[in-house]
Amino acid sequence: MRRPVSRPWSAVLWAILLVACSDEPEPTAPTTPPPPLTPADSARQVLIAFYNATGGPNWLQNRNWNTASDLSNWYGVETKGGRVTQLVLADNNLVGTLPAELGDLALLHRLVLNGNQISGRIPPELGILSNLTMLNLRGNDLEGPIPPELGALARLDTLDLFNAGVSGAIPPSLGNLSSLQSLTLGWNRLSGPIPAELGRLDNATYMNFSRNELTGTIPPELGDLDSIELLSVSRNDLTGAIPTELGQLATLERLYLYDNRLTGGIPPALGQLSQLDVLWIHQNDLAGPIPDEFANLTALEDLRAHENSLSGAIPSFLGGFPLRILLLHDNTLSGGMPAEIGEIGTLESLTLNENRELAGLLPRSLLDLEYLEDLWFDDTGLCPQVDEEFRKWMQALPNLVGAECDPGEVERLALAEFHDMTGGASWANRGAWLSDADVGDWYGVMSEGGHVVELKLPGNALAGPFPAEIANLTQLRALDLSGNDLSGAFPNAVAGLSELTELRVGGNPGLEGALPFGLRGLDHLRVLDFDGTGLCASPSANFQAWFAEIAETAGATCDNPDQVTVSLEMVYLTQSVQTPSRRVLLVANRDALLRAFVTAEEPRGYFEPDVLAVFTGPGGDELHRVVMTRGDNQIPAEAREGELGSSYNAVIPADVLTPGVRMFVEVDSDGDLPLTAESRTRFPATGSDSLRIVEVPPLQLTLVPVLEEAAPDTSILAWVRGVSAESPQVGLLKHSFPLAEFSVRPHDPFYTSLDITTTAGQVALFGELEALRTAEGGRGYYYGVAADLGSVGGRGQLPGWVSIGVPSPYTLTHEVGHNVSLRHAPCGNPPGVNPVFP
Repeated sequence: MRRPVSRPWSAVLWAILLVACSDEPEPTAPTTPPPPLTPADSARQVLIAFYNATGGPNWLQNRNWNTASDLSNWYGVETKGGRVTQLVLADNNLVGTLPAELGDLALLHRLVLNGNQISGRIPPELGILSNLTMLNLRGNDLEGPIPPELGALARLDTLDLFNAGVSGAIPPSLGNLSSLQSLTLGWNRLSGPIPAELGRLDNATYMNFSRNELTGTIPPELGDLDSIELLSVSRNDLTGAIPTELGQLATLERLYLYDNRLTGGIPPALGQLSQLDVLWIHQNDLAGPIPDEFANLTALEDLRAHENSLSGAIPSFLGGFPLRILLLHDNTLSGGMPAEIGEIGTLESLTLNENRELAGLLPRSLLDLEYLEDLWFDDTGLCPQVDEEFRKWMQALPNLVGAECDPGEVERLALAEFHDMTGGASWANRGAWLSDADVGDWYGVMSEGGHVVELKLPGNALAGPFPAEIANLTQLRALDLSGNDLSGAFPNAVAGLSELTELRVGGNPGLEGALPFGLRGLDHLRVLDFDGTGLCASPSANFQAWFAEIAETAGATCDNPDQVTVSLEMVYLTQSVQTPSRRVLLVANRDALLRAFVTAEEPRGYFEPDVLAVFTGPGGDELHRVVMTRGDNQIPAEAREGELGSSYNAVIPADVLTPGVRMFVEVDSDGDLPLTAESRTRFPATGSDSLRIVEVPPLQLTLVPVLEEAAPDTSILAWVRGVSAESPQVGLLKHSFPLAEFSVRPHDPFYTSLDITTTAGQVALFGELEALRTAEGGRGYYYGVAADLGSVGGRGQLPGWVSIGVPSPYTLTHEVGHNVSLRHAPCGNPPGVNPVFP
């Protein structure tokens, strides 16, 4: 049975329904509109939107973000009057997109977000930030084009989109950025031409378009960049000629045009770039000679013109440049290598390989290149000299690529050099010289078995220096150059002619100086005539004993002064690096090189003093004694640390070097030299010197091959497999660091899901490797070996237990150095320089 509905409640229900369905508005109390947002509140809303859009909770640093704290306390934010002026969050693991609301930060001066994982497009709204001076988005994962609206940023001085992921055409509107000083668009997917409008950027000092997909020609309008110091359009698909107008860039210091498809000749106008120190034009299709006008590029330090079709001779004027790098390989250059190349005292790398029309001897002047490390001349007609002095020099080069030539060909080339250097065109008799005839048919030459055994040209009007190239005649038994007009010093290289029995150079009044001390090695010599010259034989005991054994001699003996002032200028022990003041500590139980620098005032005479070094223990007992000599009979005039042969040297065994050891060094301890009273021949002047020796713990290193799960590059496994303390992978570390004991072990591969080509991924990898080390109870330092770390070669905690890097002994040593608290050396203006670097 239904319960009856109460009629009073029914009436109330109908009344409610009538009110709800009525069109008449219900009377309300009047409301007050909300107050307008303050600039600080508006900025706070923009920053919160930015925080949410870029994964703020997962940033590496997000102090005070999304809190009620004043915006100036938020990490990376600077404000003025409540308005945001700077937003700097580089390398902070930002992941997400840039919100359009950033365009509302009207007073923003600097937006620096490089080294993150920001994706999506650059908001066009950034183009309304009229106060913006710096926009740095390099090293992100953006997509799409550069908004043309950025061309409205009249105050912008820095636009950095390097390796940011942008694509499409470069907006011509960027040519409106009248304040722009630095434009970095390299390593993206930009396409189309370089806009001619960019030539209007009169304040730009840096402009980089490298490694994109740009096409077309280099705009001549870039020659109007009045302030440019660096211009790079390398690694694109540009065509056509190098514009002559680039020669107008009076302030240009570095020009990179390499790896394109540029054609034509090198414009002579580039020779007007008097400030240029780097010119990279390699890997193009350039042809013709290196212009004579390049003789004006006297500031040039790095010239790379390889892999083109350049022709003609290697210019001799390059010898006047401060070059460090000279790469000319894979061209069609011809002729010989100019002797002037040996005058480039700063040269480190020289490549000439794959120039098949180059010919002749490598010039002897190369021996003066004390910093040269790389010399490539394979697949050319260039021939290394074969005497002992030249061979030793070549063997000391770290990177030498080139083959020896047939000995007979070397001798022919050496004779040709000898002819040209001694005025061969004016000789009294030069029958058959430089012809295709056998060298044995050349006047004054006798050969046996394909080798020159005699060279006799007495009274034949030879003039000029005594060419050291004669030392290439390695089987020479008789040399007679008497009665000519040779001048200068007697070449040391002649001391390597071990078969020599007859040596006549008398009657050349222009020859002068002491005979080389190394002549003592000529055991078969029976005739030595240097009478009627300015040459003299050393009066030193060793040289005179050898001289007395020669059957026939003629010539003067050098005068020796009655007294000589000798100084022991400097003494130190070194294990890798050291200062003259011996500031760097020595490591106990590790070999050290003792260097003693002895100098003499003029007249130095010809003396051969011995140098004695004595090491004593804490109780005064003698532990070690060594007598050092030099292979020269003249004391140096000055101490030259860069020349090992200028000092008296001895390796001091590891077991001698323990804490508490003392040392003294003494010149001429037997008292054989006629010393002046002013001579200083002892270190220290009295007593002995306490060596600064410390014991250091062993260094243990684990090499961990790091593989990305998504695409593991297993090529690094071979670099790690089987590594030991004697492996070249760790040789530089082992010998450069102050270590007495060192061990290294390989680790099994470590797989990571991180993107280790990004800064954030690399920092996170530190944490993973630290966790690995802790979990397995590892000891010592862990070095993660990775095939690719993006734009960097490595990273190391400073200090810490973990570093990462590519498979390179140099990178490994560098990054592990950071682990042990070493900062950068002051080379190349790096950040974080060690203030006490010796």
